[in-house]
This record gives sequence, structure tokens and C-alpha cells, in this order.
Amino acid sequence: MAPHGEGSEEAMVVQDENRKPISSILIVIAMQTEAMPVVNKFQLKEDLDPVFPKGVPWVRYHGIYKDLHINLVWPGKDLTLGVDSVGTISASLVTYAAIQALQPDLIINAGTAGGFKVKGACISDVFLVSDVAFHDRRIPIPVFDLYGVGSRQSFSTPNLLKELNLKAGKLSTGDSLDMSPQDEASIVANEATVKDMEGAAVAYVADLLKVPAIFIKAVTDIVDGDKPTAEEFLQNLSAVTAALEQAVAQIVDFISGKFHIILVAPIFGAAHVNGAARAERCNNTRLQQCQHLFQQRNHGERTDRTRRLDIEGQSWQSYNSGSRQGISSPASHARISDEILNKYPELAIEGIPTIKQRLDICNDAVTQMAIGASRACIKKWGRSVSDITHMVYVSSSEARLPGGDLYLAGGLGLSPETQRVMLYFSGCSGGVAGLRVAKDIAENNPGSRVLLATSETTIIGFKPPSVDRPYDLVGVALFGDGAGAMVIGTNPVPVTESPLFELHTAIQNFLPNTEKAIDGRLTEEGISFKLARELPQIIEDNIEGFCHKLIGVAGLTDKDYNKMFWAVHPGGPAILNRMEKRLDLLPDKLNASRRALMDYGNASSNTIVYVLEYMIEETRKMKAGAANCDWGLILAFGPGITFEGILARNLTI
Repeated sequence: MAPHGEGSEEAMVVQDENRKPISSILIVIAMQTEAMPVVNKFQLKEDLDPVFPKGVPWVRYHGIYKDLHINLVWPGKDLTLGVDSVGTISASLVTYAAIQALQPDLIINAGTAGGFKVKGACISDVFLVSDVAFHDRRIPIPVFDLYGVGSRQSFSTPNLLKELNLKAGKLSTGDSLDMSPQDEASIVANEATVKDMEGAAVAYVADLLKVPAIFIKAVTDIVDGDKPTAEEFLQNLSAVTAALEQAVAQIVDFISGKFHIILVAPIFGAAHVNGAARAERCNNTRLQQCQHLFQQRNHGERTDRTRRLDIEGQSWQSYNSGSRQGISSPASHARISDEILNKYPELAIEGIPTIKQRLDICNDAVTQMAIGASRACIKKWGRSVSDITHMVYVSSSEARLPGGDLYLAGGLGLSPETQRVMLYFSGCSGGVAGLRVAKDIAENNPGSRVLLATSETTIIGFKPPSVDRPYDLVGVALFGDGAGAMVIGTNPVPVTESPLFELHTAIQNFLPNTEKAIDGRLTEEGISFKLARELPQIIEDNIEGFCHKLIGVAGLTDKDYNKMFWAVHPGGPAILNRMEKRLDLLPDKLNASRRALMDYGNASSNTIVYVLEYMIEETRKMKAGAANCDWGLILAFGPGITFEGILARNLTI
């Protein structure tokens, strides 16, 4: 709230960024008819131990919605006449008393108003007010005249206006329902779109006590229309209060719906399966390791079979490429090494049950990698590990009871009261699925901080190389290992936390009759995966409709694709290529996905963390004045076929 002329909208936005997070809202409403739909919407309870002075008729309702404390006050009934205590005096008094007693972070003055058709107002229109002023305090003395008008700007909320598709207008306030010629002249001078009997009074008190305030007004009558004001007001009051309640609910949802990834910090696990946490890359590809192993099994002899493997290897190394970038040196932190083969020589022999040995290796390895990633994430986050309230752990590389979530929590020193969720065998969609679950937890647990950890190793599905199964080399060339971590929460703490993304809307969609396109089985020889060759085509055929569901929430269309950012799990080059072509994306839109694939391969659930990290890096390198891609999609595709998607806003721009 600022007096008129004391700062631009841009300046107020800067002030907004420095304010503390909103956790308490005060809704000021003049009439019981206007108030009760909002009370019922948020299931607020009447205060039986009033915070107001004894004897006043003021009424307070309160409750908690998502992570917000909501207080709604209205001036009550006149003690003598029994009618609503409308007007500026009652509004000023109850607003002042409520601020003093409740210390809100934000005031919402919601109510009905008369609208001017000459300014484009219609019955049931809802306006988000930009400026407020009085029209019946006429003091024709220099400076006093400005005081009488009392013009003020409401708290600047450009994103709210854009996202909820509300109308914008100026508000003029007076103590009369009708309009005298003198009032009309003042209203015209105020350039008002709507007029009411409380707004400017609430604005005065809010400005006096330095509490930001916004004003929502729903039109019940057309002031410059043909019908008598009082008659039209009473006729439309009930219907318009429903529109007002809906607008207030949308605003509260918007305020409470700021789900942020506080930190994205990938770490690429241990260099060996013993879990020693070292964030280093492996210089050799898994394909080369498999070829080396095959030669070991043939005592180093160069036979037709080994030469054929070399040829197949070169072929599969460019599997599904045809893109500007292929796959190069995926990270392989749980690779088959001489140390592992000496300890478990049966892994190099086909047909021998080795699930126990694999799980002995993987269960420990993925936990150690997840601990390393989580510690790095928490360190960069800047708060104590004791502030983690919930944990979501994702892996398709281990199987045990109790699950890896318990071992991860213990390794990090989390409280035994930390609430855990384990997502097993979600495959490539697991990272985004985990993000969706973490978002839901944060939304429904005010003040929570959710650790999302992902960890994968390909050793669970390793097969001894065979020229009879050249297709296995696809997995060898394509998949990688590692771990990633994020912290998700609402209302980031200033200075301590720096949000990177706002998670707006998350959805999941299963494509019927596609169960065999990604087929994974846990067998005596580990996990066996088969990827249908038509998988890229299936994704291409369905991606557009899925994206439309998500971006429509923000009022975006396919014409906005190249104004958005794209954080896509890179299942393989063919999937990225087909998406790019089907959605007509600019060449740079999938850069982060291609970089992650080039550097680390498809690391299953981890990969989306790597993609987001690269995206942040690229965003921060953008030149000043470059096109802002604030809205975007976080996408992944996994067994099912299941599509996971999140509509998000990039906050690092």
C-alpha cells in the first residue's frame, strides 16, 4: 500500500520480493451476506473468545487453509437497528482492531460494488483494484483537498491479475449508496471503474499500519445504468456474492499454492560400487567395459564373435541418434569392475541365479549415493538437516524390507519422526513422480520441508555381453548411474532459502494398452528390461494432448511453446527428436535434456534432476534482455506407458 505517486508498479514488485512470506491473511468484508459464502468455503469457525473489545458487534471467523491462517472479520449488526454496519467508520474501526489483534501479513478487502458501464463494467464482473480514493470528502483548501481524496495504490499483484484473468480497475469510496452530482464529479476525477462504501477506509488504515492490502470488488449494480441503484443492488446481491466467493477462493489458492523447489543439487554418486562418495565422472563408457569383459571371457582372443561385438557396439552407440548430439560417456558409478568380478565371478556367467548378489551390491550402493547427493543438497540449501520433515525416496535399483528410505534416513541422521515415502520401480518417470508426491506433501503440511532423493545403478540389470543379444548394448550405451536430491517446500524463508522453481500443477496420465512397451521383470538373474521399438512413436503421438492439459491451466496454447522452458527426461535421442519435431520447438529448447543425456546417459529417475540443474545454469548465463521463459514443463515418461508432467515457473530468471 502506497500513497498515489510514491513509486511505480515495478518498485512495488521489488518491495514485494523483500517481504516476509505470507502465512496469515485478514479478509475484511462489510456485510454478512457477502461474508458467509467465504466462511463456508474455507470452513472457518466463529471466534467464541473474541479478540475485540467487549460490547462491540464485530465478528471474527478463523481457520487454517493449506498453509495459511485465515481470519475473516465483518463489523456485525448495528446494535440498535439490527442492519449490517456498513460504511467507512465501521470499516476503519474493525480493520484497525483486527490488525492490532491478529498481525496479518496481508489484507484482502472483498465486497460488492457499483460499476460504471462507461468503464466496461458488467453485472457479476470481479475487479482487482489498482487504486483507491474517496469521493465524498471534499475539502476545497490547498493540500487538504488532496488529503480528502486520499488516493492510494493497492499492493501490486501483476502475477495474480494475469493468472486469475481478473479485470483491473480503480475504486472510489463514499458513505452513500446513491450518487449525488457532486459525488459523480469526484468519481469521474478519480477515474473510478467501481464504487463502494469501505475500500478507501480499509486502505487508509492498512497504509497507516504498513500492512499490504488488495481489494476485490464484484459488481452488483450499474451506477450509470437505467435501473435504480438500490433495486438493482438487492436483486443481484445473492448471485454476485457467489462470484465474489469464487474470486476470493482463487486468490487464497494462488497465495497458498507457491510450491518451490528450494534447491536442486545433483551429485553423480560414487566412482565404484562400494559407495565412496566422490563426485567424479567415469571416463570409460559402459559399452567399452562390456567389450573388455567379453574379451576377458574369451581369454583376450580376437575372434569373429568379438569382432562382431565391436561392430554391434559402434552401431548401438549411435542408437536412435540422427540428432545433433548422440550419447557420450554416460556416468557409470556402479560399473562392473575387476574388483566386483573377483568377488562375484558368477555375474559374468549367463544363466546363473545372481539376484541375491546383485541386491547385496545395489542395496548398499544406491543408499550411499543417495546419502551423498542428499548431504550435498542440504548443504547448499543452507538449513539444518533437522529441518527436514518429510522424505520421498525413489529407486528402481534395490529391493528390501525395510526399504532404502529407512536406511537413507538413518544415514542422514534424520529424526525418527520424519515421515517417509518410498517409490519403487517407477523407472524413468520416477523423478517427476517423486516431485509430484513431494509437492502434494508440501501443500498439505504447512511449514514442511520435503527431501526428494533419487538413486539408481544399472548393475541390477547387467547381463554378460552376448553377440546373440546385440540389443542389450542399447542399455549399455544408453543408461547411467548416480543420485540426485531436491528440497521442496512452501513460503521460502528470506535470505536463507532461494527458490528456483514454482511447482504450479502436476498431473499423471496412463496410456491404455501400452503395458508391454516398457516391460521390466525381476528375475533370478536381475532385472530384465525390454523397450519396444515403437516407444518413441507412442510418445510422439500422445505428447501434444498431454501438454495441452498442463499449459491450459495457465491460459497458454501451442503458440506459446517456444516462449516456455522444457525440462524433459531424455529417455533417448529419438524421443527428444520426435518431441522437438511434433511440437515444432526451437533447437535450443531441449538443450538441457541433451546435455544431461550426453554427459550422464539416461540415469532413470535421477536424470530430471540433472536436466533442471543444466537449465538453471543456462538461465543464469542468459544475457540481460533475453526472452524470459518463466513458464515451462517438467516431463518424464515411464512404465505403463505413464506420462508425468508438472507446469512450473522458473524463478531464477
